[in-house]
Amino acid sequence: MSLRDTDQRCPPPASFLALDPTLPIDTAIERHDLCEALARQLAEVAHTYMGRDGVLFHDVLPRCRRVAESPDIGLSETEVGWVLTRVRELIRG
Repeated sequence: MSLRDTDQRCPPPASFLALDPTLPIDTAIERHDLCEALARQLAEVAHTYMGRDGVLFHDVLPRCRRVAESPDIGLSETEVGWVLTRVRELIRG
């Protein structure tokens, strides 16, 4: 990724950059994009479960955590925490 590509993308929020201030900005942008996409997908699925199946908010978060912690996803522990916080924000509006 060139600097020009990085400049055209939105910078991650401070809450994400604080997770690992040593990351190069292009890596931070890529990691944030991954985490944000996952959070949006999890929030959408959680919202569906809550509306269709009557699953309560506090019951759906552990399910989201299990997905985010999956080795296949490859998130760090701090990224998982950020994703879950973002899911809460997205669900609660």
